[in-house]
Order: sequence, then structure tokens, then C-alpha cells
Amino acid sequence: MKKKIFITIILIVLALSISTISRADDFLLYTSVEEMKSEATDIVRVEVLEERVELLSLWGDEYFPHTIHQLRVLEVFQGNTQVGEVIDVRQFGGQVPNTEEMWMTASGILSFEIGSEVVLFLRRSTVVEDYTYIMLNPVQGAYRINANGELESFRRGCDLRFTIRDLREYPIHKYLLFATIGIAIILCMVLLVRWRRK
Repeated sequence: MKKKIFITIILIVLALSISTISRADDFLLYTSVEEMKSEATDIVRVEVLEERVELLSLWGDEYFPHTIHQLRVLEVFQGNTQVGEVIDVRQFGGQVPNTEEMWMTASGILSFEIGSEVVLFLRRSTVVEDYTYIMLNPVQGAYRINANGELESFRRGCDLRFTIRDLREYPIHKYLLFATIGIAIILCMVLLVRWRRK
């Protein structure tokens, strides 16, 4: 009986954990911004500087085309990148210039307009040791910013709604300011209580 209850509990936990993420094509869709934040090493607002295609080795001597965007970091919401830093974001697939043999495409390759600003959810590449970043997925990894400050996915299938303000965290000096105000209020209350007792 105890064994059946234990197995039932395990199955319920597995079902709940699987339900938080749904599949689309051959990548995972996250069901909340918090999930995306926990999976991303870096969340940044960037300016698109350049798009190029390079042949990179994934396994030994096998080379495959990758589309790489060179980006300048304008704002950091999460991670260790710095404002002004230039980073590369890599996507699998693309066509190498002047060749037709090394052409390969993958579902969901994104192309950004040069000079545009986008918000990206990134993580460090673990397959290719070239210090590039990759997006969480093609649907939820990149967003354009509309006139209202809302973030819109470049692809259909992203039902999450949030704004650039949702990603911003208060700088440390604002936390210190709030803490100082709180301490000042407490001291005033203590002084007021003592004054009334007199």
C-alpha cells in the first residue's frame, strides 16, 4: 500500500513538472517569465551591429554553418555582461557566402535588422567553445520593444505578456535609499513614543 502511494506521488510530481514546459517543434516553451529568468544566464537589451555566417565545428572535424549576430549591450537586466560590451549570439544554420554546398537551415532562425534594438534571453554556448551566447529558444529568446515598452516575440507561439519594466530591477542605491527611509521612520516612532512618556 505504501509503495503504491509513493509511486502515485512520484507520478503526480513528474506530471506537474512536465506541465510547466510545453514543446514546440524541437525546442521547449516556457510557461512563465520567471522560468525563463531562471534558465537564462544573461538577459540584455542590445543593438544589432552585424550578421554573418561562419563554419563551426560541433563534433571533431565536422563543420556546420552558424548564423552569428554581433551585438552591443545597451542594458543588463541579469547576468555578468557589461553595458557597452560587444557579444556574439549564435544560431545553428545559415548559408555560407559564395558557396552552395555548405547551406543548412534550422527551424526558427531569426534575422535582426542592423541598428535595431532587441531584448534577448541568453545562455552561454556549451557545444562550441567559442565564447558565444545562444538564445533560450527561437520563440521566447528574442523580443522587439514596441512603443508602449511591451516586449513582442519575433515568432508566433509565445503567449507570455510582459514589459521591459518587468525585467528592470532596482539598483542597489535605491534599495539603500528605501532602507535609510525605513530606519528614519523607525527612529522617529521611537522618539515619539519616548516624548509621549515624558
